Amino acid sequence: MIGGLGKEGAASNLFVYDPQKDLWETKRSAIIKRDQVNAFAADGKLYAVAGREKTADKSTNAVEIYNPKTDQWEQGPFAT
Repeated sequence: MIGGLGKEGAASNLFVYDPQKDLWETKRSAIIKRDQVNAFAADGKLYAVAGREKTADKSTNAVEIYNPKTDQWEQGPFAT
């Protein structure tokens, strides 16, 4: 689960579910706080695409790529 909307606006949290442990784990937060983010996995990485930023009143076309092996995010190309 990436991002979301809370009392202070959009969030950048990343939670990963481990079915073997039946446990949600907190991982490194994304770079951009956003809600309504689209996400997909490819080539062993997680891609976060677009969404609404900060106070959830501004759309973004930013792409971020999460590497679970290093627990790191990197900025990707902007979505068009």
